[in-house]
Amino acid sequence: MKYRPARPLSAAAIVALAASGCSLESAASGDTVRVVIGCRSNTSNTVTAGTLLKAKGFLEQRLAHIDGHQYRVEWQDYDTGAPITAQMVAEKIHIGSMGDYPLLINGSRTQTSERSRTALVSVTGYQPKGALNTVVVAANSPARTIDDLAGQKVSSSIGAAGDGTLSRAGIDPESGVEVLNQQPQIDASALESGKVRALSQFVAWPGLLVFQNKARLLYDGAELNRGAAPPGGRVDRGALRAEILAALRHSDELAGSGHR
Repeated sequence: MKYRPARPLSAAAIVALAASGCSLESAASGDTVRVVIGCRSNTSNTVTAGTLLKAKGFLEQRLAHIDGHQYRVEWQDYDTGAPITAQMVAEKIHIGSMGDYPLLINGSRTQTSERSRTALVSVTGYQPKGALNTVVVAANSPARTIDDLAGQKVSSSIGAAGDGTLSRAGIDPESGVEVLNQQPQIDASALESGKVRALSQFVAWPGLLVFQNKARLLYDGAELNRGAAPPGGRVDRGALRAEILAALRHSDELAGSGHR
């Protein structure tokens, strides 16, 4: 059987779509259109655009009835939004689920190509004050303010929301601290072992460590007390885009109802 890729789109926790359109490449009868989705199963705010959507098969169900073509949906799981953007720039992921800061980078990086250009189509969750982007230190750390981390090693994921939190908190990423670019689970291990003095990440790893009394909250993104609107963009009102939004709506409704 022959597979043809869909035109690139992007989803985020916050869900984005290729500005060049959700229009599919023409496929002959019997061909299968391949749609690749990058999601984050370990982040609660993207659950309806990833874990729940995949488990319930809402998107596959809706795509089966739109235009006579067969669709093959492939799900790829990532720890942060940055590698999803990299894959979208390479035109290997069509839909991606990520947080606010990675989305801004996504919108910027994908503008260089008409095929990979993305645009916002939906928001699955948000926190207007920037909460859930946190910097935590070991439970017995003497640090009491963000300034106490000057010159220390801090673990984060470059291009992720936690990385942006460091900059917005007033720390110079080039000289203020030594930032170790690591995945969230490695961040947690590094903090527990004492290899770094702090970790800056989006949920859920920092919150888990605090809940387990292995870390203490040093800085909460909500302290900035400023909001930002995600970027928009031109979007074709194609059939695939409509089905993505309908599937997301179904996923959101199911999550809100408490049904399994």
